[in-house]
Amino acid sequence: MIKLKILSSPDQTLSKEHQFFFEQITIGNLRDNCILNIFDPKWPNQQILHLIPQDNGVISELKSTRQENYLSNGKKIKGRKLHKQEDQIQVGDSIIEIIHWELQPKEMSFSDRYKEASQDPVKAKSLEKLESEILFLEQKINAQK
Repeated sequence: MIKLKILSSPDQTLSKEHQFFFEQITIGNLRDNCILNIFDPKWPNQQILHLIPQDNGVISELKSTRQENYLSNGKKIKGRKLHKQEDQIQVGDSIIEIIHWELQPKEMSFSDRYKEASQDPVKAKSLEKLESEILFLEQKINAQK
């Protein structure tokens, strides 16, 4: 999850907070390739800003067909940069502020969930009861065949 605020942009309808629940956010002028579209005449169509939440901040990277810079807290950046809360990123005339981020929990496999539950005494007891009930029902079904 990442929460951003558009501080300024030629598109005034976007000047508010935005919250996204994706592994990465893409921002730019291209409607087809971006999660957040900013209609900024000074933001070239070939540039897409990627924001990727991490444990310790948000990584920004400007992907472009041309090697161009963007501003991070007023300093020119080329490539990737780790941002913290309240950092500002500028591309064209648009300024984006990082408000908050959280990593989404990774999907766990059934066997990993089972192992995790087995380590908790209360959950382990529930699992034992479920296993006993399943075995009982399987035996009952097999006896009817």
